[in-house]
Amino acid sequence: MERLEASGEAHQTRERHAGHYLAFAERAEPELNGPDQALWLDRLETEHDNLRTALAWSFVEGAETERGLKLATALWLFWYTRGYLSEGREWLEKGAYLGGARELRLKAWALCNAGNLASRQGDLGVTKGLVEEALALFRELEDKQGIVSALTLLGAVAMLGQQDLETVPALYDEAMSLKEEVEDPRTHAYLLLFSGIIAVGQGDWERAQALHEESLALYREISDVQGVGICLTNLGLTSVARGDYARAAALFRENLRAVAKSDKAALLHNFVGLACATAAQGQPVRAARLWGAAEAIQEASDLRITPMTHYRINHDEHLSTARSQLGEAAFSAAWAEGKTMTWEEAIRFALGKIEPAPPEDLDQESPPAGKPSRDLSRREQEIATFMARGLTNRQIASKLSISGRTVETHARNVLKKLGLQSRAQLAALAAKRPITGDRD
Repeated sequence: MERLEASGEAHQTRERHAGHYLAFAERAEPELNGPDQALWLDRLETEHDNLRTALAWSFVEGAETERGLKLATALWLFWYTRGYLSEGREWLEKGAYLGGARELRLKAWALCNAGNLASRQGDLGVTKGLVEEALALFRELEDKQGIVSALTLLGAVAMLGQQDLETVPALYDEAMSLKEEVEDPRTHAYLLLFSGIIAVGQGDWERAQALHEESLALYREISDVQGVGICLTNLGLTSVARGDYARAAALFRENLRAVAKSDKAALLHNFVGLACATAAQGQPVRAARLWGAAEAIQEASDLRITPMTHYRINHDEHLSTARSQLGEAAFSAAWAEGKTMTWEEAIRFALGKIEPAPPEDLDQESPPAGKPSRDLSRREQEIATFMARGLTNRQIASKLSISGRTVETHARNVLKKLGLQSRAQLAALAAKRPITGDRD
């Protein structure tokens, strides 16, 4: 930068940099709904700092508001999917309020997309204000697709937040009246989805399921991965609400296999929904770990579960049932295990079906230093057997569907209880007799 400043080429180079990354983002934008979504999300993640730099230059230093607005609107689904909600809102709102009369359409979409991000944070009052402002601009521009998008988002937010419900029928009627004037199949699919959300709010489960399945078929027809994921998630949540827990679990696992591996929002809702379903099926350990994994996602992002989702799936009741079945100490330990899982570990665990053994009180298992115990717990015997075979902590964690940190703690306790110093000594002991903890 010093040399560029000295040569007088800094401004030109920054302009080229910003132009390059705008072209890159615009190329990525249509792919974020398609079958290569995960690939393009990863590419945007790799270039995240370059994209931030291009935005800062366009909005602040370079004062190229139109380019900045184009870049921000192209990136909104990346921010939405990966959980960069506050960051995305900041850029979109900055661009919208810097924009002038020339950029009204871009400004309207920036406000609408900022509202989408705010809704994922549970900030529904802010969402309403942003989207109403966008709707006014779309009406001024006579942008039918924008009007329908804003109307359906306002209606969905009212339903999900369980507020201003009296406005929903008028929003729905106006959106449906414009359906034939909008050719975009994604908008048609979202209108079906919106209708399904209204049916959920009314407790009409059969209609909700039928509308979501119709929307799902259309999203699949146009290879819209994002829409498919939302439909599968909503169908799973609807199945939980209806008490069809086996179908709910199957839908959540289908989604996790197909579309949720790169989508924090999808992971959060699928983990929470699957936790409720498995708790109802008498698997409190599995449920607690899934809730722990969901909490980790919420802490790492601004994502929140909406009030309507909590209410309709009886979330707190399922949580209370699992806690009472396990007891507070074991429930908290299982929750903590889930919270320490990586994305990949949590998805792999969620795809399993066998109820794990309840967590043990690891602190009580650790004997005083230098005083080996004779007895290993059942879990410690399992881990000791794998250790003796030469498996690493990561490999053991994968086989037992527990976190690497839990394996590490158990492994340390195994060696202490047996009075051994290394895994090599454990392997030698195992060659002589089965590992039971009895040293005599």
